[in-house]
Amino acid sequence: MRCGTEIGPLPSTGDRRDPCTYGVLCFSKTWENPVIWSHYADRHRGIALGFDINSAMAKEVTYTETRPPFCKADEPTLPTLLYTKHRDWQYEQEVRVYARLEERDATTGLYFGDFNENMVLREIITGPLCATTKGERSKPHCAMNGSRSPKGVLPFNTFNVVTNKRGFSRTCL
Repeated sequence: MRCGTEIGPLPSTGDRRDPCTYGVLCFSKTWENPVIWSHYADRHRGIALGFDINSAMAKEVTYTETRPPFCKADEPTLPTLLYTKHRDWQYEQEVRVYARLEERDATTGLYFGDFNENMVLREIITGPLCATTKGERSKPHCAMNGSRSPKGVLPFNTFNVVTNKRGFSRTCL
């Protein structure tokens, strides 16, 4: 299954004739926001993957109060539509990457791809309520060269999710 072997800025109109040819990968600049963990990580029980993304390949989402006008999906309109969200979502600090979709998984219908120099995995953050132990996360399929594996915690003195400086417990909640 392949996705993202060709990632980057929006392709020209001629390359966009088949809407199933490209997809959008969405990232956040931070993993510390507890609302993100609630929405996207099974209410703090999941994990987050931290990547270094080639900045030439990524575009920040613009947040606005009003929806951009839409008459047709032409060259000047499409990027605005793909990279604009309502201002209430700005806590996500979203960055998007446009990627060519190559081969769909027959079982799940999803697309997968290899990490490469444009998208380097740097950390695997375990949610504050995740049941995964550090031992489980250090298995070969989880350990990535040069990456770190912090455990998130919900402290009493801030609303942010932060790195648990004590690391993993035996039970890991």
